[in-house]
Amino acid sequence: MIWNKNLNAYFYHGIYWIIFYSITFMFIKAYAIELGASNFMIGILGAIPFLAIFLAEIPGAFLGNKYDHKKLTALSSLVGRLLWLGIIFASFLFAKNALFFIIICFFLSEFFNWLPDPPWMEIVSEIIPKKICGSFMAYRDRALITVKMI
Repeated sequence: MIWNKNLNAYFYHGIYWIIFYSITFMFIKAYAIELGASNFMIGILGAIPFLAIFLAEIPGAFLGNKYDHKKLTALSSLVGRLLWLGIIFASFLFAKNALFFIIICFFLSEFFNWLPDPPWMEIVSEIIPKKICGSFMAYRDRALITVKMI
């Protein structure tokens, strides 16, 4: 399989994403427990990514039709990552309501991270040649699963 610069970038984007997501998704629960979260709040934190995906797909598709795919993806991803600063500093800034603030920031972060998913998939379909799409995605998925297991 011949890789070009775009395929290489997409492959490593997946690796970095799975590392970020695995670490943050596990540690946010431990962080919430340390701040005194109940079992219900931990359940809410566990459900937030799925709720955010469900709520972000349709607006993401509409925004993808209206705006430039690359700009929408970059801006939305930036906002999603910057919201982690709110999660990190919540216990310092909002001592009484830190858990509520963490849940809100985590939901918004997940929402903005998944909002550009439909336009992102269109970008991906343009950079992966149809001839090697199946073998490339299978190789990438095997690598992602291996990294996630580690």
